[in-house]
Amino acid sequence: MLYNIATVEAYIKEDEGDNKYLQMDEIMKKLFTLKEKRPIIDFLNAAYGDDLSYEAEINYNNTEIINTKGFSSTYMTFHADMFITAMEDDKILEYALEFQTKFDEEILIRMFRYSFERAAKLVYFKEKNKLRLKLPEPYLIMLEKEKGIDNEIKLEIEIPKALPINFKVKVLKYWDYDLDRLYKENMYLLYPLQIFKLRKDMERIKNSKRSKAFIEKEMNLLNIKLLESITKTYIAIEKAYEDGKIEVTNYDEMTTVIVNLKSYLLNRYDLKDDVDEEVKIMFKGFYDPKTEAIWIEKGIKLVAENLIKDGDPIEKIRRATGLSDEQINELRKLVETKGEH
Repeated sequence: MLYNIATVEAYIKEDEGDNKYLQMDEIMKKLFTLKEKRPIIDFLNAAYGDDLSYEAEINYNNTEIINTKGFSSTYMTFHADMFITAMEDDKILEYALEFQTKFDEEILIRMFRYSFERAAKLVYFKEKNKLRLKLPEPYLIMLEKEKGIDNEIKLEIEIPKALPINFKVKVLKYWDYDLDRLYKENMYLLYPLQIFKLRKDMERIKNSKRSKAFIEKEMNLLNIKLLESITKTYIAIEKAYEDGKIEVTNYDEMTTVIVNLKSYLLNRYDLKDDVDEEVKIMFKGFYDPKTEAIWIEKGIKLVAENLIKDGDPIEKIRRATGLSDEQINELRKLVETKGEH
C-alpha cells in the first residue's frame, strides 16, 4: 500500500470547494528550472553565499521520498519542494529549497526530515563502525508578509548525553524585496512574483464587511496597482535581458509565470482586464495602459510561439494565452517561416 502522509503543497485555496486556486509550488518550480541556468546560479550564489561559475552543472533531484513503515508492507511518501545539486570541478553542493505562502510551525521538522532522507540516500561517508551523512543546505522562501519571522529559524535536536544538534534554515522574506533589490542582490529570478504581493490586500478587501460600492472602488484601485506591477516587472525583465542576465528563453518562461499569476488574480477576485476611466485619470502619473498592453501582448505571443514550437495542440494554446484560432494560426505561420531560415 502507498500512503501520502506528508505532502505539502504551497498553494492558495481560500474556500472549501473553491476551484479558483493557484499551485505556488508549481510556479516556483517553473522559475527554478529555467532552461538557461544563469539566473538560477546567480540566485544560489546570492542565497547561499557560494561562488559557482556559470559553467557549473545544475541537476534537479527526485523530491519524492518513500520509506517503509517498520517491517510491514506499508509505505510512507514525502514530497520536498526542491533538491538541487550543483557540480563544478571537484566541488559538489547540495541544496534543499522550500516555498511557503504562509508560515507553518511544523515547516522546520519537515525540512529536517526531507534533508535527512535525502542525505540517507547519498551516504557521504561510510565505514564499518561509522556512518556520516551530509545534509543538503536548507533555504526557505516565504512569499506572504507575516510578523515575527526572523531571517533564520532553528530546530534544536537533543540527544541523551551528547551535545544538541542545531538545524538552521535561512529565510528569504519576499515581501521585503522590490524589483531594484532583487536586481542588486542577483535574485532577479524571482521578478514575476512581484504581482503576487497584492493578493493579500485583494483578499482582505474581498472579505470586507463594507458596502459593495466601497469594495468595488478599492478592488478597482488594486487592479490599477496590479497593472502597474505587471508593467514594471516586464520592464525589469527586459532590462535583465539587455544586461545579459537572462536569455530569450528565460524571458518566455518568466512571462508564462506572469500570465498565470495574473489570470489567477483576475479570476479569483473577479477583476476586469480594464479599469474605469476615472481611476485611470486619478493614477495617470504611474499607469500607462498603452505600455502595459504592449508588454502583455508581447509576453503572450512569446508563450504562444513556444507552445507552437513544442507541438502543442491549438486548444491548449488557446486556453493558455486567450488568443483566437486565427491569431494562433498566424503565429504558427511565422514560426514555420523562421524555421526555414
